[in-house]
Amino acid sequence: MSHALALALLALDCAVRAWRIQLAIWTAGGRLGFRDALRLNLYGEAASTLTPNRLGGEPARFLGLNEARVRPVTSLVAIGVEVAAEWPVFMLVGAALVAYYVPDWQTAARHWLRRHRASATACGGSGAWPWPTCVARRGGCSAPARSSPSSASPPAP
Repeated sequence: MSHALALALLALDCAVRAWRIQLAIWTAGGRLGFRDALRLNLYGEAASTLTPNRLGGEPARFLGLNEARVRPVTSLVAIGVEVAAEWPVFMLVGAALVAYYVPDWQTAARHWLRRHRASATACGGSGAWPWPTCVARRGGCSAPARSSPSSASPPAP
């Protein structure tokens, strides 16, 4: 059942992407059939999968639009509009992630440092790095901060 749902959602995603590029082409003054739009989006997905950082998707879509006999200027405008429309969505998702994870990052880091070897290194270190000393003075680590540099013993070789 879950496999069928996943395939149905994949088909819906492909159809919506095809309609979106059709709308962008129509808005830019061109014409594009549904089959051509679906084909160029599948080209783009295949190229995105095969290239690092999904960099090949937009050039493949551009080539698909050229195969569909859409003018290059119209193609560039449509692809630019489509890419620009994605950024507000990325910003909203990023803002939601920041709102969810950032408020308690210090508590989570303190908990992690206490439970791992980094707590011994960071909080009981030689004092060459000022941040662990500051955290130790605020009570963030279990190791006490040194009172003064003159009373500290030299580090062991």
